[in-house]
Amino acid sequence: MSRIIITGVPPDPSAPNPSQTAPSPRLEINTLIADEKQFSLYIQGLQRMYDTPQTQSASHFQLGGIHGVPFEPWEGVGTMQAPSSRFGGYCTHGTVLFPTWHRPYLAIYEQILHQHAVDVAKTYTVDTVAWVLAAEQLRLPYWDWASNAVPPAQVISMDQVTIIAPNGQRTSVPNPLLGYRFNPLHQAIRAPYARWPTTLRHPDVDSHNAQSNVDEMTAWLRSDQQDIRDSTYNLLTRVKTWPAFSNNTTGDGESNANSIEAIHDGIHVD
Repeated sequence: MSRIIITGVPPDPSAPNPSQTAPSPRLEINTLIADEKQFSLYIQGLQRMYDTPQTQSASHFQLGGIHGVPFEPWEGVGTMQAPSSRFGGYCTHGTVLFPTWHRPYLAIYEQILHQHAVDVAKTYTVDTVAWVLAAEQLRLPYWDWASNAVPPAQVISMDQVTIIAPNGQRTSVPNPLLGYRFNPLHQAIRAPYARWPTTLRHPDVDSHNAQSNVDEMTAWLRSDQQDIRDSTYNLLTRVKTWPAFSNNTTGDGESNANSIEAIHDGIHVD
């Protein structure tokens, strides 16, 4: 049986010497949304990942499962829980590996998304060369929550987003960034999540009819903006050791309260 090899995305082919250069830089999510080609390819590539059957290793569901639920070996590799981890799955929370573990994890997700985007670009009947180049330069966007703790509406609230379709026309499509619909709902998913057919952001109740409460989530994030910004600045200027920077359980004086994991935890809770 063939295995997925994690290579990350290939170098930027538009560079003077692609064999000696790095991939294109990742764009902040607001910057990516402003780039019609990149955003159109991102949305379509993500939707293809969602549409991949959950039984396949390259599906959004199984790639997401590397990080946690359903706590099953991905590609039949290794243990389902890292030693000393406080959580199930492969992810190494609470250790110095917390930041570095996420690098190959994002690399495989980005790699699959990138390939879908390239495949989509080749279907464009207008300006095909430019679309293929845009796809080859596509990478996962990042969210600069220190600059703006509230994600753009295209991420958290819009049911439909406008993209340029392969025929060159602007069209409105369902927004995959709004949530993922399980197909089927895996038995390992527990309550209250097992009551919901889709992922939700800041659900308003625990019952089966829960909805994302985006307004309250946005208000919380906005109220935390200054604290998030200050914590990020202090992390980058005052924390002096990798253990203290990397996770929130090192016991390195008081600095571990302001680790990258601690800030990350606060964003998740909000």
